[in-house]
Amino acid sequence: MPCDILLACRRQELLDLKIKDINGQRMTITVRQGKGKKDRITHLSKKLLGDLRQYYKAYSLKIYLFEGESGNQYTASSVRQIVAKAGKKPGLSNG
Repeated sequence: MPCDILLACRRQELLDLKIKDINGQRMTITVRQGKGKKDRITHLSKKLLGDLRQYYKAYSLKIYLFEGESGNQYTASSVRQIVAKAGKKPGLSNG
């Protein structure tokens, strides 16, 4: 997953993103009920849009942008486990 989207959102905001929140025509991502329970709109780059389209096709998403194999929304603990596992891969450092 591209880092652009990670920089624009908090963990729970990422988990709550739905496919319908990505607007390729307007080049925006709508983050719903973010900090302070407010909606906000953030810019979507052409590169990120292309990456998201490939991701969508590869994983046959149904509702959420980040879904588990069963189609359910990922949990915060799932994300922690994924990040911890990725951090142990060769070539990544803590600094």
